[in-house]
Amino acid sequence: MDKVVEAAKEKAGKTGKRVEIPSQRTETTTVFANPDGKTLRMELHAQPIRVKKAKGNGFTPIDTTLVEENGVIKPKAVKGDLTLSVGDDTALVKSKSAQGTAEIAASGKLPKPKLAGNAATYQSAYGEDIDLVVTVTATGFRQRIIIRERPAGPLTFRLPVDLPTGMSYGKDAAGQPTLLAEDGKKKIADIRPAPLLDAVAADGNGPIDAGKVGKAAVGVEQDTSTLVFTPDVTFLADPAVSYPVTLMAIDSDWWEPSLGNDTFVNSLNTRTATTTAAWTGSWWVSPTTGRCAGAATSASTRSPRTPCCWAGRLTTPTWSCGTTCPTTAASSSDPASPPVASPSGGMSPP
Repeated sequence: MDKVVEAAKEKAGKTGKRVEIPSQRTETTTVFANPDGKTLRMELHAQPIRVKKAKGNGFTPIDTTLVEENGVIKPKAVKGDLTLSVGDDTALVKSKSAQGTAEIAASGKLPKPKLAGNAATYQSAYGEDIDLVVTVTATGFRQRIIIRERPAGPLTFRLPVDLPTGMSYGKDAAGQPTLLAEDGKKKIADIRPAPLLDAVAADGNGPIDAGKVGKAAVGVEQDTSTLVFTPDVTFLADPAVSYPVTLMAIDSDWWEPSLGNDTFVNSLNTRTATTTAAWTGSWWVSPTTGRCAGAATSASTRSPRTPCCWAGRLTTPTWSCGTTCPTTAASSSDPASPPVASPSGGMSPP
């Protein structure tokens, strides 16, 4: 019998309010004693909500706010070690994790970025009216190219990427680029065409599946580690497309440790995801914006038939198990696993 847990149950029963059990905290879970004084509630997040302190004594909340410090730009508290350029060089991002170190460069000298929360905007980094934006997450970063005005002709973007040791690019049978690990012995991801979102589709608060969505072809420059993105010229020229247009370029989830356990799913393939457990339920999701909500039931032996609710954006959803889920008016029944990834990588339920 865990005396700390039992004491929390007793307190919750007396006060009629749930009581957190700090000793049960992890980077992704929070455990409470319920007001009935008998049961426990676990809240599991798909991404870390806290990280261990440098000295290992307790946790500190995730804080992705960017600050300039010692000649680099870095988030206040995230999983791993991430730094961004302060400008006047080409070294855009350096990311260190358990998987290794990855570096991404710009094709030319970067301007000093404008910082706003967890985003750094390098204005006109790819020419007039074409910005480079790096957004920091709890476990890494996402890189976007913002085309602010309709271009007069075709566009091509080069993104030099120095992958972690042991990783490399390859090609599948159709000639499409892939990401390989274990010195080329294991394919861990398909590098699919990058989504293009017009201003309406990129609005996270807009109606689900609103706006126009296109693609940018992606390839690997011969004899280099540079990714080359070529947006669809027809999409860019379409009068129905609202500007600015966002190209969802690079995501650190490509090479993060979770990739080997979960499934990488491009935004064009959200319904093909699988998890380590069987899930049933109702859900709805926008494959373009990541807005989502729903409910599912686990048939996993780890948590037999545990009902779970989830909501938010697929990049940062919150799971809440052992509770009654609210009805989702825009849901559709699907016997397959609920979607477990977004344009930016993988996640799986508890």
